[in-house]
Amino acid sequence: MKTCSSHISGCCALFWALILFVAAGCADPEQPNSSNDRANREEARAPAAAVSNPAAAYEQMESTLLAAHEIRFSYHITSEGVFPANLRGDVRISSEGHAEMTGSGTFGRDSVRVMLLSDGTSMEFGRNRDTLELLTPTHLNDALIVGLTRMGLLHNLARLVAGAPPDRAEEGVRDWVQVGAFSADPAGVAFDITVAGEPAGAAKISLSADGLPTVRRQLVSFPEGQMRVTERYSNFSVR
Repeated sequence: MKTCSSHISGCCALFWALILFVAAGCADPEQPNSSNDRANREEARAPAAAVSNPAAAYEQMESTLLAAHEIRFSYHITSEGVFPANLRGDVRISSEGHAEMTGSGTFGRDSVRVMLLSDGTSMEFGRNRDTLELLTPTHLNDALIVGLTRMGLLHNLARLVAGAPPDRAEEGVRDWVQVGAFSADPAGVAFDITVAGEPAGAAKISLSADGLPTVRRQLVSFPEGQMRVTERYSNFSVR
């Protein structure tokens, strides 16, 4: 274990931030993709919330997670196209800066294991055996939950791979990344994403019957091609 200095290896984190969330001109997240057809058919059979007011449904989902004493869920994230990834793991976030995030799989060409563990006072995080330690940031819970709902979980997982802590855990993530232009999707909500005041793309989140996220899709276009990100959440527990 290492103690984190002020210098963070930024190439991977910056690359992912640009690709996933700061690159302009995201395409429609729902374009067909044959490799996901089976998963899409299974999701279509799952119960979903009927969304008549997409902005209210999104705000209720996010406020429920932010107000919870504890949330737990499992995830399976895939990205296809110019940068492939396939990660599975578990997340637990509770009040007062307690959090645990684990994951394993492939990230680009590498096999990786990522982790974050905070007891509310100190936080250890990183990939494989290369971990860092910091004091738990003041706004860790906000950074993890708002990161999940607005940017997608892969953003902060990519930062862990790069040896960086969750984004904006020391300051106002809610002001830095914002969402708007909500519209109804057959199984949930579609919305636009703004980062630091600049358009950063669009995403769709499918909601369960009780209004919790089940699937998130985002398709990013940039000069080298496209990358489709699908995040699936299961075993969601909120208390």
